[in-house]
Amino acid sequence: MHAGSIPARASILDRNDSAAGTVCRPGLAFCARGGQGSGMELVNAYARIIAHITELCGGSDKFAHTYIGLAIWLATLIVMRRPLTDWRALIPLMLLEGANEVMDRLAVGSWMVPETLKDIAATLFWPVTIILLVRIGAVRLAAQEGAAAGDAATERSNSDATPAFARTQRIDRPRAAAR
Repeated sequence: MHAGSIPARASILDRNDSAAGTVCRPGLAFCARGGQGSGMELVNAYARIIAHITELCGGSDKFAHTYIGLAIWLATLIVMRRPLTDWRALIPLMLLEGANEVMDRLAVGSWMVPETLKDIAATLFWPVTIILLVRIGAVRLAAQEGAAAGDAATERSNSDATPAFARTQRIDRPRAAAR
C-alpha cells in the first residue's frame, strides 16, 4: 500500500495526527487518543510500535498477530526446551496476547469484542494447530508402534519357550559313549 493511498474500508480514524495526540492503526478503527500529560504516552508509544509492526507484516493486523504469535510460541518452546506437543508453551503467548488486547482497549477507549476475538484467533491459530497436528501424529505413530509391538508379542507367545536363536539352528551335542 502506498503512503498516500487510503484503503476502501478506511475510516476517519485511519490517520496519524501527532499534533492532536492521536495514533491510529492503518485499516482499522484503532486510535490512541490523548495529548501530552494525559497519561496516554505509554499507550501512544505502544500504538506507534504496533502500527510500524503492522506495516512490516504487510499492512494487515491479522498477519501481524499470526506472525508474532507464531514467533513468540516458537521462542517460548526454545527457551523452555519443550517439545512441539507441550501446550504449556501457549501460556506466555496467551498472557502477551491478553496484554496486547488490554493495550488496544486502552488506546480505543472501549472493547471492540469482534476485533478482539479475531485478534486472539489469529494469534493462537497456528500454534494450536501445530500442537494438535503433532499430537495426532504422535498418537498415530504410538498406535502403529504399539500394534507392531503387539504383533511381535503375539508371535512370541504362540511359539514355545525356546529362544529364537535355538529355533533357527540345530544344536548337536555329543552323545555319551555307550559302555
